[in-house]
Amino acid sequence: MIMFKDFRSKMNNILLSIYEESTFYIYRTDANAVLARGINGFEAAKAKANKIRKTQNLKWDQVKFRSEHGLKDAGSGSSISAD
Repeated sequence: MIMFKDFRSKMNNILLSIYEESTFYIYRTDANAVLARGINGFEAAKAKANKIRKTQNLKWDQVKFRSEHGLKDAGSGSSISAD
């Protein structure tokens, strides 16, 4: 039988590997404008979002990032919904 602590540790490792293998895009929430695309890895996306926030003098809630899965087939006229 697997202990909950072991299960949680394995799930965290799986999630980390998924985050680091994914590509992300950064968007501005108030204008719903994409600021950057194709950033590999969660940590790289977080760092790039922070850099964009600082250079454009934006608030924390104005810049977010999400995984790009499903956007590769989207046309140029599609809109991106912000959560």
